[in-house]
Amino acid sequence: MDVAFPARLRKFSFVVILLLLFGGCGSGNGSSPVPHAAKLIFVGYFCFGAQPSSVRIFAADANGSAAPLAILGGDQTGITAPAAVALDRIDQLYVANAASSNPAILVFAQGASGNVAPMRSISGSNTGLNAPFGVVVDQAGNIFVANEGASNVLKFDAAASGNVAPVAIIAGANTGLAAPPLGPLEISLDIRQRIYVTNVPNNSVLIFAPDADGNVAPIATLAGPNTGLDGPIQAVFGPSGRIYVSDNTHCFPNCTGAEPFAITVYKRHASGDAVPVRTITGSNTHLFLPAGIAVDDTEQIYAANQKDNSVQIFPRGSDGNVAPRIIAGSNPNVCVARSLAVD
Repeated sequence: MDVAFPARLRKFSFVVILLLLFGGCGSGNGSSPVPHAAKLIFVGYFCFGAQPSSVRIFAADANGSAAPLAILGGDQTGITAPAAVALDRIDQLYVANAASSNPAILVFAQGASGNVAPMRSISGSNTGLNAPFGVVVDQAGNIFVANEGASNVLKFDAAASGNVAPVAIIAGANTGLAAPPLGPLEISLDIRQRIYVTNVPNNSVLIFAPDADGNVAPIATLAGPNTGLDGPIQAVFGPSGRIYVSDNTHCFPNCTGAEPFAITVYKRHASGDAVPVRTITGSNTHLFLPAGIAVDDTEQIYAANQKDNSVQIFPRGSDGNVAPRIIAGSNPNVCVARSLAVD
């Protein structure tokens, strides 16, 4: 299936253009339900042309060319451009589908795999969805979306389904959210349920109050030369409360691999021009256009590497030019490992 994207994204957006040029993924259907007892890695593979997009599910101890335990994909799933994946507290899977022909938030049952329909989906003109590139769910089940195509953040009720309007919209000049292309790309919530949104053009992470709505200013911003932020794609949190940010630099489309791609780590509740407590970067890390990242309950760090569709897994406390464990990618120039979540 060909995936149609808004013309402005095809022409300008760093994210979508790099997806067209780099990648590798697989497909499948008819997989058995995924056992929940094991820790799992969910990777969104964003594919083009005849190759179907999918969410591939790996064991957390997977290494090298290990095959996925299961693949969620096919026409029944509605997955055509999985820009982000997220899990709620009962391990239901949320997929932000960014294709212009079907912008949607797809919600799958725990353990879903193969070519199965979502339990529910949020889509339609009333939703305001326009290239949703980030999704996260709070403890109450409310759904927050980084809506890149409209430069806003949408909040949907926990029970939202179908063509429903959001219950809150963060938008306007006071928010500081970048205009498309490269509007808000990813979204996360900290332990206080504050909303973190990456702002690529300004090399910043904007932090909004949990109940933010309308044209409101962020309550804090992580930005400045000391932060080392350079094209931040996603900010997530470890159990310690530390903030982890994937940095893509602004080299595209002239990246050589020598750029200082990085994962920068900040102390709990860091803001302003904060200095990272650790920076994972260097040739041994194999980071090359990292996008989605996640941190598990042991503080291991997972990164989806867009250049070669691999997943890098770094031990707790990693710093500097350290080598990760790698789940290898495949099928170059077809798909991109864009998003990632760990249960």
